[in-house]
Amino acid sequence: MKKRIYIIVVLIVALLSVLWLWPRNEQPAAATSQATPSKTPPVAPVVAGATVTPEDLAKTPWAGPDEQKRGRILEVREIVQQANQPISFYGKVIDQDNAPLPGVKVRLGVKHTQELLPGTARDVFDYVEQTTDAQGLFSLTGKKGALLSVETMQKDGYEAGNVSGRPFWYAPPVRSMVFTPNEQEPEIFRMWKLQGAEKLLKKGIGTGIPYDGSTVIFDLQTGREVKSGGDIKVTLLRTPLQIKPQEKYDWTATIEAVDGGVIASTDELMYRAPESGYETKLTIAASVKDAKWSRSKSVSFYLKSRGKYARVTADFTTDYDKPKTGFRVTAYINPSGSRNLEYDPMQDVIKDPTARKPTP
Repeated sequence: MKKRIYIIVVLIVALLSVLWLWPRNEQPAAATSQATPSKTPPVAPVVAGATVTPEDLAKTPWAGPDEQKRGRILEVREIVQQANQPISFYGKVIDQDNAPLPGVKVRLGVKHTQELLPGTARDVFDYVEQTTDAQGLFSLTGKKGALLSVETMQKDGYEAGNVSGRPFWYAPPVRSMVFTPNEQEPEIFRMWKLQGAEKLLKKGIGTGIPYDGSTVIFDLQTGREVKSGGDIKVTLLRTPLQIKPQEKYDWTATIEAVDGGVIASTDELMYRAPESGYETKLTIAASVKDAKWSRSKSVSFYLKSRGKYARVTADFTTDYDKPKTGFRVTAYINPSGSRNLEYDPMQDVIKDPTARKPTP
């Protein structure tokens, strides 16, 4: 009797050992993509026109029962279908004077989701080149994808603004980001006609300014703060003057031309100063009621001062503690009096004729 019990115990232990060591089915990793299937067995979604063939079941890297494989394949195909939306895009290229610019080569990228093997997918980009017509127009239709990006714009004698990678979403991660194309109101892109770089004065000033409304004067041609004369007067008023960490507050700054005028600009390239339209000053304000309130702001403007033209960028950082808060200004000034503000970066390369040449 004891021998029989001993044999039974041995058989049970052996059976448990076999079950413990039995090979487990490991699931393969899908290609990195927004279309990576979930780890839990899905309920097969309804995808219009989607079928799973015996060949699909044989090719999928997923292991498991056929019904589970079928669910995973349909899940991925539904994601692919949702990601690849019809794309229509209409654009227009203009020059710095808002005139249509024909003959511009525009490179567009379309991101779409592609099924690799049944049940796996990845995102890929296709690139298309278009050329603007006599009205500066270009368009793209007949493609499908989640995203269109404007990669480059090229035309001899012209330079484009910062268009690289500018995205337009057709199947975005957030619905509010969906781009709506309009053939009657195409997206506008600007290019600047190059006149040839000139030797400009480049001056940068980083300093502190009071935030109680006191005026500070800067001479941009020397890059210094001055008591009188100069090119611009800057004032900043913060309300209240004393603030607590992380709290919002009202603040207003003004930039006033001492002898000339200013024109605020949102142009990406400010290569030619306007001939007219200058005003005495410009104002930058932030209210606690603003949805996009910020303690820091940057403003770019054209400056006409003492018979010379310049492009200037001023940066305000208003939350420093007393006695002063942050201010930085960078100016490119044409000393010849020309409105051409193309800067030659090679002028920063100092060549010393007395410097020893490296030994070969």
